[in-house]
Amino acid sequence: MLDAPKASLSLRSDDALKLCEYGRIEYWDARYMTLPNSYDWYMNYKQPGQKTTALRNLILKFCAKDGLTLILGSGNSSLPGDMYLDGYSNIRNVDFSRVVIDQMKRKYCKMKSLEWTQADVCDMPFEDCSFDCAIDKGTIDALFCSDDASLECRIKSYCQEVDRVLKSGGVWIVLSYGPPEARLEFLENDGYSQHQDMLSFVCEVISIPKSQVLLDGHSGMTSIYPYEETNYYAYICTKDPGKALEKEAMQNEAFKKKEGNAALVIKQQRQKERLDRDGHLAKKASCVE
Repeated sequence: MLDAPKASLSLRSDDALKLCEYGRIEYWDARYMTLPNSYDWYMNYKQPGQKTTALRNLILKFCAKDGLTLILGSGNSSLPGDMYLDGYSNIRNVDFSRVVIDQMKRKYCKMKSLEWTQADVCDMPFEDCSFDCAIDKGTIDALFCSDDASLECRIKSYCQEVDRVLKSGGVWIVLSYGPPEARLEFLENDGYSQHQDMLSFVCEVISIPKSQVLLDGHSGMTSIYPYEETNYYAYICTKDPGKALEKEAMQNEAFKKKEGNAALVIKQQRQKERLDRDGHLAKKASCVE
């Protein structure tokens, strides 16, 4: 698949317009008000009659059930509730639509450890190094679906934010239509390797045949593309401890130049106290059921 803004040039005008709207909050607010029922992009975590699914296997492998999980662009997906019922005890959900956040708070009010936050994934209100695992199921693709001149800047800001809130060694699972040549330059960002804007991720790419997902009860947006993709792509982005330390050192040096050494010492002490308290990485599952 081409990046959505480029792909839209090949679509009928109404489909191109729909693609561009996926990056706009007004589109999503209106959609959630008129279509409040659960909808899952690309693939489901649970499917009646199936013991497991491709998505569930990925999450079981890379996300610890007792860790703190962040679902990015959660929408009205059934994923948070399905994971909760499967034993995931601490899940934070973030979406920029106040409409859907309020809907999901009401829907899942009895699942007390599911928390819902209205925020832009490019600027999240969470502490550094808070989460063991983050899950993106189409959110990065929605960000690509825009003709806004600031698109590339927003994609980079999003990746930086996920890097910031993940613990060292944590994993960001990105499920996308975009092939490696259209996504890895943003997820790994190797061109910034000597700059504080580098990313700490080392990414593994898993190709998931669409035929397999169809057996799981696929839902998605294939109809708006002028050709048929045969695969989805799962990017398993691990926050590499060595790269994270290198990035932190560069950021601390920049902070010291701006704020002074005394301010840096205070900042580092506060970070250490918080990380000693709750910064240890949860142990991942050793096998897939």
